[in-house]
Amino acid sequence: MKWCAIFSIVLCPVTLASCISTETVVAPKVEQLRVPEAFTVPCPKADRRKWSTVKDIVGTATANEASLRVCAAQVDGVRRWNAGTGAAK
Repeated sequence: MKWCAIFSIVLCPVTLASCISTETVVAPKVEQLRVPEAFTVPCPKADRRKWSTVKDIVGTATANEASLRVCAAQVDGVRRWNAGTGAAK
């Protein structure tokens, strides 16, 4: 009986000491990714001037096409950025 008591007294602290952990657990930091500012600029407004000549019509169509290209480039840039390839080149 004494042998078991001595064995328990010696073994119990050793066993309990292995349960103690000194590791510090750090919670992960949440970082919200945002679209670069260059891609959040509002798209240019459509040209709505009155037409008097064919030159006015062509000028308006050219201006609107350029606005659409700028807006499409912004959307493409956001898509590339979201895909992880970074900002537009």
